[in-house]
Amino acid sequence: MIISASTARRRALGFGSVAALLVAACSPGGGAGALATAGPTATPVASIASQPSVAATLEPSASPVPSPTPGPTPVPTPVPGTGKIVVTASGFAITLPTGWRQIPLDGSQTAEIEAQLPAGSQLSSALDTELATAVAAGMAFMAMDLRSATLSAGNISTVSVNVQAASNVPLSLMEPLVTGLLDSAPGVTSVSAKIVTLPAGSAIRVIYTLTITTSSGQTVKLAATQFVLLSAKHTYTISFACQYAAASSCRSQADAMMKTFDIL
Repeated sequence: MIISASTARRRALGFGSVAALLVAACSPGGGAGALATAGPTATPVASIASQPSVAATLEPSASPVPSPTPGPTPVPTPVPGTGKIVVTASGFAITLPTGWRQIPLDGSQTAEIEAQLPAGSQLSSALDTELATAVAAGMAFMAMDLRSATLSAGNISTVSVNVQAASNVPLSLMEPLVTGLLDSAPGVTSVSAKIVTLPAGSAIRVIYTLTITTSSGQTVKLAATQFVLLSAKHTYTISFACQYAAASSCRSQADAMMKTFDIL
């Protein structure tokens, strides 16, 4: 497998959804909506005309109130892009945790997903920019944690899967290549790699810290976890990232998610 230095560096860093979206998530925001319900107001209707010949007091008889007929239990509409996602064209499947959602790379659901993002942040424009080049960069899948608690805390967590041609280089020889590229990349520190065994097979697991200075001078520190898996047809690079303050929980979640990764 021959790849250019720039392509290899992008693959090793998983830069797209890792850096662009997380750096854009500088200011948490959000809002809460109130749901008010109003029931029907009953208007009593009773009119009895008095007649001179009627001497007795009329006692109204209560009309029976019909029991309401129970309606069918509404079935919630399934949310697209949640749960187990099968990417047949690239030969893999992955199961997203509750609250995570796949972001279609064709932009078909971008507006709906952006409506859930914190108001006032730059995430929408960053997402649009990322999707414009995702497929050309080899990305086959992207998803984001859209839980309200995560978003309100400003901790945007992402996962992306890049798919390249199959490689005949064994993982033992690929590991120093991946770590070497990361060690030489600007802003990358604390690189640590090991070969792990997953249900889908052996993989390189790399963790590192990425520090980026934005155009406004703000320093953003990210925690990244990356897995490299080989199959007979493809080389998979699965990249997870979140803000560094949540590094421990994010990496535990990445490990759990990778146990669901399946090569078809």
